[in-house]
Amino acid sequence: MNHFPTVTVVLIAINVIAFVLEVAALTGSNAQEVILRYAFVPDHFRQMQQPWTIVTSMFLHGGLLHLLGNMYFLYTFGDNVEDYLGAVRFLVCYLICGGIASLTAFAANTHSTVPTLGASGAIAGVLGAYIFLFPHRKIYFMIIVWPLRLAAVWYLGGWIAWQILAAAASTAGTGGVAWLAHVGGFFTGLALVVSYQALKRPDVALRFA
Repeated sequence: MNHFPTVTVVLIAINVIAFVLEVAALTGSNAQEVILRYAFVPDHFRQMQQPWTIVTSMFLHGGLLHLLGNMYFLYTFGDNVEDYLGAVRFLVCYLICGGIASLTAFAANTHSTVPTLGASGAIAGVLGAYIFLFPHRKIYFMIIVWPLRLAAVWYLGGWIAWQILAAAASTAGTGGVAWLAHVGGFFTGLALVVSYQALKRPDVALRFA
């Protein structure tokens, strides 16, 4: 990495601040109102209500572990992608991926009244960009107590395969992980960075085909 990941760090800071405000708001009597106002609810979006939730839902989280897990992935993979794309393009990519992730969940069940929230869809887009840009970069992780490392193409390829399988097995309209949103975000990020490479260097864009 050649430059300080300004946008990545700022996004993490915004998510943390938003979580603190969210927790403070949820301690009051209007907890449900707060969630319904800022989380993405497909049925509300279908009725053209609260369109801003496509953005605001990216900065809400369902708990501390949800936040920490997302921020870990954002920092681990976001810094390299930001360094390659540049700050502005990285931010645009992040927001587009998050938006498309929500729209993917919407398309899967337009009448769902289950609120969806979290940065997972946007971060999945970062992972999609990473698998193309750095397929052979080694990813270090732990399974129980055993340290392992895999090339990004295998680590992230396994991750997206799991998301697709989980999405196929999940029941629409119920709470839990928005698997399809992850899938939509991942392939949006992949498509965006492939398109960027094709415009920048057409010969390089063919390497993933």
